[in-house]
Parts: sequence; structure tokens; C-alpha cells
Amino acid sequence: HIVFFHIGQIRLAGSGSTRCSGRVEIYNSLRHSWGTVCDDGWWDLKDAEVVCRELGCGIALQTQWSNHFDQGRVNAFRSNVGCSGSETSLDNCFYATPLSYNYCNHGQDAGVVCSETLPEPTISLYSNEVTWGQGISITCSVSDKFSGGTFILQKTSGSFSQSQTSSTSSVTFNLHNVNFDHDGLYQCQYMKTSRRFNSSSVRLSVTVRLQTPSISLTSPSAGLVWGPEGAEITRGYSFVLTCSVNSRFSSGRFFLIFSDSNITDSKPAVNNSASFSFPVAEYEHQGNYSCVYEVTVSTQTFNSTATAPITVIIKFPWMLMVSTVVRVVLLLLLVLLVVLLVLRRRRQTQQAHIHTTVTLKTCNEEDDVSDKKRGSI
Repeated sequence: HIVFFHIGQIRLAGSGSTRCSGRVEIYNSLRHSWGTVCDDGWWDLKDAEVVCRELGCGIALQTQWSNHFDQGRVNAFRSNVGCSGSETSLDNCFYATPLSYNYCNHGQDAGVVCSETLPEPTISLYSNEVTWGQGISITCSVSDKFSGGTFILQKTSGSFSQSQTSSTSSVTFNLHNVNFDHDGLYQCQYMKTSRRFNSSSVRLSVTVRLQTPSISLTSPSAGLVWGPEGAEITRGYSFVLTCSVNSRFSSGRFFLIFSDSNITDSKPAVNNSASFSFPVAEYEHQGNYSCVYEVTVSTQTFNSTATAPITVIIKFPWMLMVSTVVRVVLLLLLVLLVVLLVLRRRRQTQQAHIHTTVTLKTCNEEDDVSDKKRGSI
């Protein structure tokens, strides 16, 4: 059973042939007959590539001898065919005419197997977004029937380009330590028989993912009590809010956000932390506080999500008032004691003065009696 598939001056024939595979035959317009092409050592994939292109059958996958499609029954019209692979027709290639039509036996009939369709490479990413400084894998592949070839990964803009030759239908490109130069559109090219086929483009976005920082509160002056509603700070005492983060970046900045007002304070990160001090707690400091971490990489600024807030409650210093009252009472008691002591001393002084007066009067009276007695004698 012999089947012929031909377009213009070239056709594929033979048992088991298809539109895009079979024994190559060309038409001789002078003899008004078809003839075979002699595979005499020159016939290769470049020649087969021209046949597949001329027939609109994709690219050449294999070259075959006629025993694959059986032997032809017509004369050989061409031998020593030599194509570069870029020609659009076998007529544009170098070839020789056999000295006689029986020069080549049909065991040397040239055959081809074409892909039928053009290889359309695909490009795939595990994720279209990658974190700055990490790595990502990009896979380029074609249909399994196009095994073997060179794959090229390149950006649609810029000079980035990497290539790998593979014996299979796919390759994987590993990009390490990704930076913002890797951000952009990527495309795969597949090279087969000196022809290039492009895939569609995919975008790779490079970003900086920052860990959510932590926030803590301390009171060096021991004015802190943790209650069910938050941190209770005694008015007048000092307290410190500290923001910290685990980051690979050596520089950054922390923002302390006071949610109950438009107050935002910021400080550079030192050893991945920053402290915000409040020397004297006042009622206007009462509210919710949270931290945000910010870094600038290659002129681009990135911010973390805010921490869960810490609620600060300013309490009236009852103990201070109690201690003040106690001190006042003690002072009053002391004053009272002094007054009592003074009064007592005055009373004792007065009593002593009266006693002295009485004693002197008694003594004077006794002296007068004595004088009278002496006078009468």
C-alpha cells in the first residue's frame, strides 16, 4: 500500500507515510515524472529541515532510509544534496544529478520525519513573586516529541541570557541571590536544527518581605503593672517601648505608631531594635502603640505589617497620695507633740516659779519673826 502526499514539486511517499513523514520524492518537469532523492552520505537533518519547511510540517525530527517507508519504484533524480538548513525549498540547495537514473539504488532513498507542528516552548515559574536575596527556578519545556535541543532563557529587555543544551524536552534554570535586576519579563527560546522558537512571556516580580517586628514595654522606675486591659503605668513614672525584628538587613528604621493620635516617632535600627523612652508618664500618653519596620533596598522602600498593639493605661498615683497624706499626718503629729512639749515645759516653768516665790516669801516671814524676837530681848 503506497500513499503519496505532495505539495508543488515535492512529496512524501511510501508505506506508512503521512503528510509529514515518508520517502522524499521530487517532480521532474522535463520527464513529467517523480523521482527519489539519493541518501548517499550527504543527507542529514539540515536537508530534512528544508523539506519539512517546504511542506509546512514543522521541523525535522529524524532522517530515514527508504527501508523505513519501503523502497521507491521511480528513478533517483538527485544526489549529494547539501542544504544549510535555512533554505525555503530543496531546489535552493546544492545537489548533483546522478550520471544515470540508476546510479543510486533504492536502498539509499532519503526519507524524513517532520514534527507536523512547530515546537512551541512553554515557560513556567514556581511563583511569579520571589523574595530579594533568595533563589527561584524557571523551567522551559517543549512537547516530548521534540527531545533534544538548546534552551535559552532571556529577559525581554536587558542583557540577561542563559542557555542549556538538553537531551530531553525540558531544562530548569536556577537563579540564585535574586535582586531587582532580575525583575521583569522572561521568555524561553528553543533551538532545533538552527531554528529558534519563542515562548510567551511571564513576569517575575522581586520584592522584599519583612518579618512583622515585636514590641515590648518596660518601666525602669517600677511603675508598671500588667492588667487585663493592658499595661498600667503610674502617672509620673517613666516607661520604655522597644521595637525589634529578626532581619537580614543591616540597616532599617522603626516607626512607633500611636493609634489614638497622629503622633508617629521613628528611630534607626541598631542591632535590629530601637527603644522609645517616655521619662514622665502623662495622661496624653494613654492609648495603643504598635511598631512598623522599614528598609530601603536599591532606592525602593518596603514596610512590614504593624505589630499587634500594646495598650498603655495611665493610672492616678494613689500610693503617692497615700504616702503624702501619711507624711502630712506625721508632720502634724510631730508639730502637735512639739506644741505639747512646749506647753508642758512652760507649765513646769510656771510651777517652779510659783514654788520659788512661795519659798522666798516663807523665808522672808521667818526672817522678820527672828528679827522681832531679837529686838525684844
